[in-house]
Amino acid sequence: MNTLAPVQLKDREVFMDVLRGIAILGIFIANLNSFTYYFAGVVDNTFVYHEIDKKVSFLHAMFIDGKFYSIFSLLFGWGIALQISRSKLDDVATAKFLRRRLWFMLFLGGIHLVFIWMGDIVAFYSMIGFILLALRKKSNKTLLFTSGILILSPIVLYYFKMTFIWLNAPAGLLLKASEYLQTHLANNPDGRNEAMVIKQSHSIITNTKVNMSNVPFRFAYLIFVSRIPKVLGMMLLGFVIGRSGIYKRLMEYKTQLFWFILIVLI
Repeated sequence: MNTLAPVQLKDREVFMDVLRGIAILGIFIANLNSFTYYFAGVVDNTFVYHEIDKKVSFLHAMFIDGKFYSIFSLLFGWGIALQISRSKLDDVATAKFLRRRLWFMLFLGGIHLVFIWMGDIVAFYSMIGFILLALRKKSNKTLLFTSGILILSPIVLYYFKMTFIWLNAPAGLLLKASEYLQTHLANNPDGRNEAMVIKQSHSIITNTKVNMSNVPFRFAYLIFVSRIPKVLGMMLLGFVIGRSGIYKRLMEYKTQLFWFILIVLI
């Protein structure tokens, strides 16, 4: 019986593994503020250096924020494409296997989100992964066009969200739900610094309650910053790269890649 199995070492795409390592390192750096509860402009923190913070925050936004989860999203779609292309099962069986993996990802992500850290992306990526699977049979041309629209769409979405406030309702309702849970579940009605609430309680239960209260806030944030189209767009782009095999011929496109990187950097 043909089954899907982990890729053997000799068959691994080393280029992908290197990119994945870079992406995870960048995501770690991007989230250091959250990990340490250090944020620029917190005036009651004696370790805040305002002028330096401003400069570093600008560099952070320019070179780090939003850059590495984009690479990770691309690699996610790329990996799905490779799993499909290498599968000896038929399309229905392969899709069933991948959905099972996505459900397991959602389970692990949910545990991470509730018991460890509100900034989890595993659960979110698994949800977007179901959409990617639903689009897997579309042509590369269709997927590339859709990817471009999705990646650029936040520009339009931000404009409309600023012009028509009611468009922020989904994020707003989730935010209200989080505030309600902070008051009635986490016993933090004043919105105190969550790190202080957890530190003062010395309790795993309190930590869990705070994390559970932040779950709606997490998804409110993802909707508010238009993360859904960004991530799905990059996943579709990665899927096309993986399915087309163009990554195996990168050296043939050195000139095009150079100009593409230069234009995008600008």
